[in-house]
Amino acid sequence: MLFGSELFEPIVGEFLIAAATSKGRELSEKEITLMQETRIARLLVKLKQRLAPYLAGEVEAFQEVQAVNAEQLAAASFGTVMLQAVGRVYQTEAEISQSNPLVGGFNKLRRAGDNIKSQLQAAKAAVDLVQHQAKMDAADAALKEHAQALQKQHGSEGDLPELAKLQLAGMMLQRQELEKAGMGLALQAMWAANVLDIQRTLHQVCKRLLKEPGLPKPEAKQRAVALAELGRLYCAAKAPPELQKSQEQHMQQALQKLQDLYMGQSQAEDADEAAAAAAAAAVS
Repeated sequence: MLFGSELFEPIVGEFLIAAATSKGRELSEKEITLMQETRIARLLVKLKQRLAPYLAGEVEAFQEVQAVNAEQLAAASFGTVMLQAVGRVYQTEAEISQSNPLVGGFNKLRRAGDNIKSQLQAAKAAVDLVQHQAKMDAADAALKEHAQALQKQHGSEGDLPELAKLQLAGMMLQRQELEKAGMGLALQAMWAANVLDIQRTLHQVCKRLLKEPGLPKPEAKQRAVALAELGRLYCAAKAPPELQKSQEQHMQQALQKLQDLYMGQSQAEDADEAAAAAAAAAVS
């Protein structure tokens, strides 16, 4: 996983981007809605299970267990920032449900501010990616044009002067550097989209937890208290000192995973092409 680990699955579920990618095609709005509804329902069940000890009066045991779990989660890729995103949603939703109209209104504004900030970050990341793709397209066009001009002037690649070969190699190297930078921008765009996904999804999960039909007000209040405490533990969690990394280090680690995945796919495609060519040669 590029972000988090399988330990986050019961907390945030499968990100929409990852779910859509696994299908290998563009999903319809109906499919996305169904996937999201199933995801929210499962996360609600898991959240109730995590809060159950607190609601049963085992507050200290709940705090000890969840503090240990949070430390394990914080050690994952982007674990600390993911926990803070989750914990902030939990705390905000709990405060909104418990507050008087004035304080609740303030918390709703804070939630809206968080969502707007995440939307702006996702939009900026998308724009950066589009602009970078335009640079990639321009570099491809320039490389193709230069190669065609050299071929027209000197014939086959084997007949090119050393200076021309060096020019081509330099342009190809620049193209590779642009491609590597593009992976980093794509990763940032995916992360920004996933943060927005976490906020929107968990808002719905918390809403159903605290406003379940037929739930008595005292129990709803108790759930809100438990949810706020879980959010506090998540926001306070840190990975063990030996495993702590900056967000930049996490981004580099995720980028390496993405590059390895890309290289693996490229090698598999090359192997398929080689096998097809060998089969064609054998037939002929």
